[in-house]
Order: sequence, then structure tokens, then C-alpha cells
Amino acid sequence: MKPKFRSTESAFFTVLKNLNYEGQNVGQNVGQSVVQKLKPDDRRKHIIEIIEGNSKVTALDLSKMFYVSERTIERDLKKLTEEKVIEYVGGAKDGYWTVKK
Repeated sequence: MKPKFRSTESAFFTVLKNLNYEGQNVGQNVGQSVVQKLKPDDRRKHIIEIIEGNSKVTALDLSKMFYVSERTIERDLKKLTEEKVIEYVGGAKDGYWTVKK
């Protein structure tokens, strides 16, 4: 197959077809089809379980796991901290999470 070329006033695009791929096109909705968005309370329960297994997990790691923004995870962690369910011990670089049950 020949490459396809497309240009605009400010950009140039080249589309190369993958001849080794025979499946359906799944590029656009991967995040939504693989993982359903959880309700905040359910997401927080899962966050607690993850912290129990890995106390050094970061907000960025959690945001990638749940397909939400890092800011959303920070709000979840703040709420769980205010409810005294979890606690962050130590400094920003060498700290860790603990679950207070």
C-alpha cells in the first residue's frame, strides 16, 4: 500500500499502513472500552486497596490506572486523608501512604 500524504497551512502528515495488522481499528476509544469509569466512591475504595499493596504509589500512577486526571486523584487522596482513612508519612520524595483501619 502506498503512503498517504496530507498537508495544511501549518503541518504535513504522512500515513503509513501497518500491513502486519489484521484486526479491527481500535485506536480511538481504547480507554473507554477497556476500563469503565468508576464512581468516585468506588474509585476511592480501589485506591485504598492499591495503597495497601503498594504504599509508594503516586497520584500519577493512580491517574494512569483509572484513566482520570492527576488532579482528580489528588482530590480523592485529599478526601481520604481528611476522613482519616489514609495518611501520608514522610517527605515528598521518600514518603509513603498508610491505610488507617
